[in-house]
Amino acid sequence: MWRRLFDPEPYRSEAVRQSAGRLRGMMEAVVAGDGCDWDSEPPDAGDGKRCDSLFAGGGSGAEDRKPSHRERTRKANAIRALYSSTELRQSWEILTTFVRAARHGAVNDDDIVDKSSGSVLRFRLVHAAAALGCPPLLLRFSAALNPDQVRTPELPNGRLPLHLTAVAASTGAAGADVGSRDGEETAVSTVARLYPEAAEMQDSEGRLPLSLAIESGKPWEVIKTLLLCCPRALTTRDTKMRMLPFMISAVGADADLDVIYRLLRENPLEVSRGIC
Repeated sequence: MWRRLFDPEPYRSEAVRQSAGRLRGMMEAVVAGDGCDWDSEPPDAGDGKRCDSLFAGGGSGAEDRKPSHRERTRKANAIRALYSSTELRQSWEILTTFVRAARHGAVNDDDIVDKSSGSVLRFRLVHAAAALGCPPLLLRFSAALNPDQVRTPELPNGRLPLHLTAVAASTGAAGADVGSRDGEETAVSTVARLYPEAAEMQDSEGRLPLSLAIESGKPWEVIKTLLLCCPRALTTRDTKMRMLPFMISAVGADADLDVIYRLLRENPLEVSRGIC
């Protein structure tokens, strides 16, 4: 549906492609300056002090932080764009309905139920888009409309959007084939740029996005993005598997030798820790 409305194939009519171009242009104008420019590396943890403090303190209470002035301004611009263009508003409503249905199997909020507890769950667009590995512009515009959601854990698993996109299979990005590694990289990189601190935070099982990404078989480009956000994660044992990152990457018949090698090269001393 994203491609049909916002990024049509070349064989579509000129009118359809021009319409999609207008819609993308309005969305790109809203998200400009959100830190997701592709000509720079993802934000990192600098000297590691921020990452260390979060590991030591068990979190930052980020979900309680109020949106910044820039986030509030971007949200206002996103709402203004939707209400100033009937075409954009209708297309966005269709798209969000498909995202809701794809993630939860329901189109009404009251029908989104946790299967384990039977309780009604709150639909969060950013979380749903991240879990589906949606294209970067969709993720960025969703975050512009809902700036608090990038810092809000999803119940009951306690996962932030970065955790969700770390395990998601890409549904394709502009310029990338559906399910391609380029699509995976841009989805994770987008969410990481929106809120890099999420790479340092654990879900309800105590798992970091890095461990989840490695376990789900993400390529090195994705792993590198998460390491840049939190280098300390490289030396942190996964609380569920009780393994270091390089050990998790070696599990299974489909283990990626390139990822194993690069993780070890980042910190070769971890081999001695892993076998002790």
